[in-house]
Amino acid sequence: MNSPDDADKRVRDHAEWLRRLAEPEGCAPAARALRGLDAERNAPDHEPSDPGRDAAARRLEADRAALATLENDLETLIPAWIERFLEQLWQQRVHHRDYREAVATGESPPAFDFDNMIAVDRLRKTLELAGERIDPHIGPIIEALGTLDDDCDRALRFVLAHAGPAVVGAVPKLLEKLRNQGISEWPSSLAQALASASRFDDRVLVALRDMLANGGDQARLAAMEVMQFIGAAAQPAAGDLLTFQGGNEAERSRMIDALAEQGAPLPEFLDVLDAAIRDSNGYIARAAAHALGTLTPDPERFVPLLIAVCDWAEFLHDESLPDAAVTALGQYGPRARAALPRLLQFIEGPIEGRTAEADRVREAIERIAAGSITVPRAAIPPRRTEPIADDEPLFAVTSQGKQCYIDRQGRLVLQTRFAWGEPFIDGRAVVRDDEGSTFVIDRDGREVFESPWDEIKLFSEGLAAVKKQNKWGFVDREGRVVIEPVHDSVTPFAEGLAGYQVPPDLGNNSGDVWSCAPRRGFIDRSGNVVIPAEWTQADGFREGRAVVCTGWTMKPDPLVAGAERIAAFKYGSIDRAGRLLIPGDYNGFHSFSEGLAVVWLGSSPYRMRSGYIDKSGERVIPLKWKWATAFKDGVAVVTRRGRKWRATSFLIDRAGRVLRELPYRDVEPFSEGLAAAAFGETCGSMIHGFIDPEGRWAIAPQFDQVKPFEHGLAEVRRGDWVGLIDKAGDFVWGPTTEGGGLGRVLESEWTM
Repeated sequence: MNSPDDADKRVRDHAEWLRRLAEPEGCAPAARALRGLDAERNAPDHEPSDPGRDAAARRLEADRAALATLENDLETLIPAWIERFLEQLWQQRVHHRDYREAVATGESPPAFDFDNMIAVDRLRKTLELAGERIDPHIGPIIEALGTLDDDCDRALRFVLAHAGPAVVGAVPKLLEKLRNQGISEWPSSLAQALASASRFDDRVLVALRDMLANGGDQARLAAMEVMQFIGAAAQPAAGDLLTFQGGNEAERSRMIDALAEQGAPLPEFLDVLDAAIRDSNGYIARAAAHALGTLTPDPERFVPLLIAVCDWAEFLHDESLPDAAVTALGQYGPRARAALPRLLQFIEGPIEGRTAEADRVREAIERIAAGSITVPRAAIPPRRTEPIADDEPLFAVTSQGKQCYIDRQGRLVLQTRFAWGEPFIDGRAVVRDDEGSTFVIDRDGREVFESPWDEIKLFSEGLAAVKKQNKWGFVDREGRVVIEPVHDSVTPFAEGLAGYQVPPDLGNNSGDVWSCAPRRGFIDRSGNVVIPAEWTQADGFREGRAVVCTGWTMKPDPLVAGAERIAAFKYGSIDRAGRLLIPGDYNGFHSFSEGLAVVWLGSSPYRMRSGYIDKSGERVIPLKWKWATAFKDGVAVVTRRGRKWRATSFLIDRAGRVLRELPYRDVEPFSEGLAAAAFGETCGSMIHGFIDPEGRWAIAPQFDQVKPFEHGLAEVRRGDWVGLIDKAGDFVWGPTTEGGGLGRVLESEWTM
């Protein structure tokens, strides 16, 4: 815990760096130092008494405390800050111009100046925080408007949005920008600056009403967005806004947002919301739901309509209409008690009825019920009574806030005292309690040992990687050290060998830091080096082979002033003796599976050509596919190039023959006879199910994410609900919000 003296010193240090922002030579170093202070405040262990506080709010509080210590100096610091701010913006504008010109002429672009970017950001935030104190010095900022580029103008407008009456001097330029170019970014600095100016200048609202009546499409939308920021003060324009209730999707949505912020809705607007919440367009209905949550009018009329859209099943770009409806119901509070039965179904009902985030539902129920009911939690699974065999799989789940393990039928085998845990591997599971202490348990729940290590990974072949002071080694199943932690990084043991990493050899750098990389090799179970660390990248052994990086090409990089850096890797394969059996001819190389490995040529995703080689390196399936998966169950999934095939996959055999066409955009490798497949046009709207080898849906698409079947069960997710299903598609556990989520990011085997 930090003492008050420590806190006072941090404020003083912060203030001193703010002071140095005003110095021509000290501006960039001060900005970097302030960024470092932000990172320190955002560290998870910095404020253990309040770990959930928003990082931005924490930074703002620190900035205010530091600025308060400079109160007597602000009259001299503010003009100096403005001068530095405009200098840095001009440098940024020059860099953008030079970069565009270099690209146009084919020359090497200038290196990006990160110090300049950091200084601009810190000076902008400091001037925003000074607020109306900048008014006497605001002239140069107004003069600079329109003389730089769009990015610089945006930074200037954010400062103006926090100024006082002096912002009136910028109104003509701001309105001209709004009329000519509209609004292209969110949050909009232009809208915020004009909304701030409207407090002191009636011309703003007059101009906005004129744009609604006489402007083009973009001008009208821009005027509505500014009115949304103005809020209640824009009520004189309510009638003008209501004329757009028959407009297009964008106009109707923006009109609803602007009128909702005005408060005290006109009866005509309530009729608009009544129609909008029933609209088949999800974006219009969502805008209406947000507005109803803001205004909470006439619960007898609108609560039933909000309940109805809780069942919205269409896939929007963010699937957020049910969430908006649930939030709005919660904002009605006890006046929305009629919604409780439907909201409770989100918690207790089948997954088909769960279209909103569970945490949002719980919060709404608590606000509506006001303590009169208890939100139910997931039930404890039925307990298994008969003994479990050593080779029978256990599945890790969370129930009642504790780590549990169930069998294939969903019966509770082991309930631990721990808050978190990994699956059992080699008869051991890594678990963690509420205090953050880590233990290793056996399948009976016995605590085998408490981990004294900074980190411990999953067991593999009876050994687990452990870290101490940023070095890695291995322990056995009883926690005894087998290999001392001396390596920079390691992989799990596979086929009796584990990868190890040594630092880069700076002596062989030849002046080029970008070609300098760590080196990797392999050790045996005693820690003896079997394959020396001579490879820049390496995967674990699979089927007696390991993929290694054999080299790269170097190309100039404009971000580092044209210095060369690695541009394209080449990969090959070694055997257990470290011999390079397949030379590094490929830009990509997956591990062997069922005797074949996916390889590809082409460093760009748009030019990649994938195929398969055998363990001798012979190309047994030509490199003609756009994308290819590893062989599982004797088949692999591939895709072709071309618009005609963009929503189609193909199933091939080991001879490369196409067995059948699969009319699905994304198909994973088969596992235990089923393959995960995605249905939908875009990534944001794709839903997942499982197909059989004939390409038929064995489990209908209904999930946001899925994992492959393993030991007869597959993990699935919809929204924030997770569960385990069998091959009939029935849930053996869940669905529930307990137990975390599906990690779909591919992680390296290396500990790093």
